[in-house]
Amino acid sequence: MRSRGLWIGLSVFIVVVGGTVWAVRATNFTFPPTRKRAFPGFDVRLPYGATDAEAKNYRKGRLTVSSIGSLTPSVDVRWEPGDLYGDEEIALAQKAMASVLREELTPFAITSDVAIAGKNATRTWAALVGKRAVWTTQIACGVRRVTLTTLGGTSNAERVHRRTAGSFHCHPDAAQERTATQVPVVFDVGKGWFHQPSTDGDFRITNGHLGMIARPFSRVDPADIRQVIEAVMPSFKFGERVGDDWPISMDVDGEELRGWMTSRACPDSSHLLLMSIGEADQQDEARALLKRARCQRTDEPAQTFPELPAPSGD
Repeated sequence: MRSRGLWIGLSVFIVVVGGTVWAVRATNFTFPPTRKRAFPGFDVRLPYGATDAEAKNYRKGRLTVSSIGSLTPSVDVRWEPGDLYGDEEIALAQKAMASVLREELTPFAITSDVAIAGKNATRTWAALVGKRAVWTTQIACGVRRVTLTTLGGTSNAERVHRRTAGSFHCHPDAAQERTATQVPVVFDVGKGWFHQPSTDGDFRITNGHLGMIARPFSRVDPADIRQVIEAVMPSFKFGERVGDDWPISMDVDGEELRGWMTSRACPDSSHLLLMSIGEADQQDEARALLKRARCQRTDEPAQTFPELPAPSGD
C-alpha cells in the first residue's frame, strides 16, 4: 500500500569552453555527489536533485529525490511505525509497485548484504523493471521502519543504493518514540466500544457487531482508493463509489463481511485510510459511523477505549 512517487536525481555539469557547451557526465553517474539530510530521528546522505516531500513529522513521512533527465537513479525515503516486512508483505509491496510503474517486476537474489552503520535490523530486496532495477532496504529505527528505495539503471541503482544505505544513522527521540505508534484518529461512536489489538500498524475498535479501522496511509485521493487497494489486497471487492466512500466486501474465514472505505487528509499533512465493517443489514449504520470519523487535532490527546475482553470460553 505504498503510493506513487519514488525516485532520485543527480547532476550534469555544463562547461563552456571556447564557445562550445559540453555536458560532462561523471563516470556514468555511478557516484553522484551526495549531501547529508536530517530527518526526524535519523539522517542519511542522498544525491542532489529536486525533492518532493510528504508529512515530514516524526511518526510518518516521505521524501523523494527525483532523477534529473533520467541520467541517474532516484531515491525515495519513507518512515512509519512498524516492524520490517515479512515475505508476504514484500510480495504485496512489489505487486503494488508494479501497478504504479505499469511494468512487471522480476525479483532477483541479492548476492551480498546491504551494509549500514550500526546494529539496526535490516531487510533488503530487489527486482528488475524492464531495463531498470529497483532496490529496497528497510531499517529498524526505534519503533519505526525506514524504507530506502532506489530505482535506476541496473548497475547504477545498486551502487547508489548501497552508498545511501551505508550512510544511514538512527538516533531516535525518546519522547517522540512513546507516541509515534498512535494513530491520529477520532471515532465518534459513543459507549460500548472496545479497542481490538492489532499488529498491522492500524487502530481498531469494535462493539461486537461493527468494527472501525484507521490506518496511516500514503496520500491517495478517495477516487483512487479502489485501484490502490485492489493492487495489494485482492480479497477486497469494491462496489460503485458513493461520494467519497467505497462499499467493500471481503471473505473472512468463510464469512462475507461488508462495509465502507474512504480516506481523510489530516491537518498535519498525514493521511488516514478508514474502514467500517459489519454485516449486510448494518451498512447504513456502518457508513454513518465512517462519516463521523475524523483526524485527531494536534492539540487534543489520543482517543482511548477499554481493551476488548477475552472470550469467556463458554
